[in-house]
Amino acid sequence: MEMIDVVLGQIESSSKSKITVRNMAERIKAVLASAMPEDYDEIDLTPDALIDVIRYVRDEVNKPRAFEPNYQLLQEILKYQRKFYLQGTVDDTSLLLTYRSYIIRHSEVYETLREELDKRGEVTFHYELNMALPLHENIDSIKRYCNALEIAVRSQYGIVSTMLDECKGLGPFFIFHEDVIGNEEAWDKRLLYWYACYEAHTLCHVKGLSKAETIRELDASLPNLYRFNLDDMTNATHKLDGYLDEANRLIASAAAGTFPY
Repeated sequence: MEMIDVVLGQIESSSKSKITVRNMAERIKAVLASAMPEDYDEIDLTPDALIDVIRYVRDEVNKPRAFEPNYQLLQEILKYQRKFYLQGTVDDTSLLLTYRSYIIRHSEVYETLREELDKRGEVTFHYELNMALPLHENIDSIKRYCNALEIAVRSQYGIVSTMLDECKGLGPFFIFHEDVIGNEEAWDKRLLYWYACYEAHTLCHVKGLSKAETIRELDASLPNLYRFNLDDMTNATHKLDGYLDEANRLIASAAAGTFPY
């Protein structure tokens, strides 16, 4: 039996939508057969091509979520970049106008960034199958490889963020690309934390309230996760200091053009 039949058969047996898999399998085999030279009796696929077929069939059967970035989150991050910048002492009109432009054109800038990253080319990783090993050992080996592969891929995205040295103000786009997409719920909480930091800094250093006054006024506007225990002012003050420290860090990063790193 051809390897492609074995693969498609295993996908069918492990899928709920068996009819869909069978219909797709027939279409795929017809396309592959037409692409083979006339003197070939079997569909000859390289291991990488075989993997691509498996991924395609599974993706079609499972209907993965379409890539639809939550641009509202990106815009909110960009707004905080500008807001924290305005809390600082640096006065760079050009940078401030850039921050404003990014807020307005956020989706367009992000798509341009993706196009530029695409020009960097693909990074290829290879896995070698040792058929001399029992199946379960190869499966364990694959799991270890996938774990290492995830770390390697994450490191590649970390390298991308080093481009910040040459691209002031693009930090929100990089972090949106690297960490926000797929972690939207966690970033909703992060933005609430930034709100607490921003408001704490405003009350203390713009309005000139004491820490005790800031805690009482800020507590009323915060979500439960970030509110203070007003019965323990020592702990509440320590928590406020954490907000202020983070606000100062974000202000400095906005001034340097590396927000929010």
